Amino acid sequence: MTETLWWILSVLLIFVGLAGTVLPALPGTALILAGIVLGAWIDGFARVSVPTLIVIAVLAVLAWVLDYVAGLMGAKRAGASRYALIGAALGTVVGLFMGLIGVLFMPLVGAAVGEYLAQREGHGSFGSGAGPGGSALPASAVPAEGMADGAAQSGATVKQRGRGQRVAHGAAGQKAVQVGVATWLGIMLGLLAKVVLACIMVGIFVAALVF
Repeated sequence: MTETLWWILSVLLIFVGLAGTVLPALPGTALILAGIVLGAWIDGFARVSVPTLIVIAVLAVLAWVLDYVAGLMGAKRAGASRYALIGAALGTVVGLFMGLIGVLFMPLVGAAVGEYLAQREGHGSFGSGAGPGGSALPASAVPAEGMADGAAQSGATVKQRGRGQRVAHGAAGQKAVQVGVATWLGIMLGLLAKVVLACIMVGIFVAALVF
């Protein structure tokens, strides 16, 4: 009876771990490894030997490394800012409350929003404020003709600034989308690699038990 309960716990750990390879709130590969080690211990390491467990442990570490590095490399290749990485992490957490679709796509949204905020901060207020020498002279010191010319120049400057702001906003939005997609692709590739390696871990364990 006790052995049966141990086996139930082993299988439960493995299944929860498989779910954890998709759900970031659970340490998927660690739970799978724990379930496999428990199963090997129950059997006295007769069928699942220590060398086999070492191979499975190496696969678990590799899965964790790929999951971390893939998302980071995708973000770095796109020139992601620190805000984009933080946004992707926050998007992942928010996605947990939105089901599988949220888990898959909220990191993209979070990275894009984070990068957009970083671009806005980098551009300041997108061209607002007076430049060097932009302070105005007293009206009494300017002739009437000069005031007319100054008014025309001010109008042209305002229009130019408006166009500059629109261009800056557009560039920031485009960069944010690029970074969001690159970060999301990296995360998805890491997730795929983690799922595949987790399935290989379980496959090796089952094969060792059966054969």
